[in-house]
Amino acid sequence: MSRWTASGIHLLISVGIALLFVTLMLLIWYPQPYFRASGADQLLTILIGVDVVIGPLLTLVVFKSGKKTLKFDLGVIGFLQIAALVYGASIVWQARPVFLVFAVDRFVLVAANELSDEDLSQAELPQFKSLSWTGPRVVGTKRPTTIQERNQLLFSSVFEQKDIDRMPKYYIPFEEQDGDLHNRVIPLDKLLSRDAGTRDLITRALHKAGREKDQVGYLPLLARKFYMAMLVDKTSGVPLSAVHVDPW
Repeated sequence: MSRWTASGIHLLISVGIALLFVTLMLLIWYPQPYFRASGADQLLTILIGVDVVIGPLLTLVVFKSGKKTLKFDLGVIGFLQIAALVYGASIVWQARPVFLVFAVDRFVLVAANELSDEDLSQAELPQFKSLSWTGPRVVGTKRPTTIQERNQLLFSSVFEQKDIDRMPKYYIPFEEQDGDLHNRVIPLDKLLSRDAGTRDLITRALHKAGREKDQVGYLPLLARKFYMAMLVDKTSGVPLSAVHVDPW
């Protein structure tokens, strides 16, 4: 077997593993439209670069039929690839979105590594004490009721850069959200009055959601990498689809 054949076989195996991993990410950890919004595309590019490119290239360099140390060399390359894949997967896993939080006047996409075990332990309801494995749970928030709590929240948001959206103790089931959401919904005409590209994105999102434009409004969505517009049902307030347009 030539080194080019060995490298090609290694490349096919690496591509197969990479495709399985991408499928896992897109279908389970990062359901659309949260993949790019969470910055997972950059993580994936680095991960695939290591797994798909570097491994086969190293095989091309070291492979020589009949070489005494060939098995050892290939074993080392395989080990390094697996180690890089496991390390990369752990980073992607830790950065996965786990909660879509309505907070005051916007939705915030919260990642797993933005919540500590202590944060989760303070949640009042059991469903908010653990992190989702299959995409973000949609939750609402309640406001602090005492002056001390309000002051603590203000201090945290200003000095620790940690607001109510990353405090599970204030999470409530989304359907119990008060009238704030309905009062904050922005008319969809504000987006539709922009350029043709924005109108096309909104129109396609409405068609996919099975709604007419007069049934839908939107709220800003804050994610790690992008600001987006979250389309919501005007009647129920239920989030329908996030669109990659500037909500401001």
